[in-house]
Amino acid sequence: MSKITFGEKIKKLRIKNGFTLKKVENDTNLSASYINRLEIGERTNPSFATVKTLCEYYNISPIVFMSDDFSAK
Repeated sequence: MSKITFGEKIKKLRIKNGFTLKKVENDTNLSASYINRLEIGERTNPSFATVKTLCEYYNISPIVFMSDDFSAK
């Protein structure tokens, strides 16, 4: 079983919640382009501030989110 990437995690959360990239952009002040690049793996090392912003947005603990056992089912 392969480890799920940061980008795959945020994409699963976004889709699970029915959000568009534009909605996440408007709600978090992170650009849709940047979020997309994270999701597809072009950017792989987000800052702690970005991780914190996304975790707060999706109402999930950063510790849980960053764990290998995270699932956005």
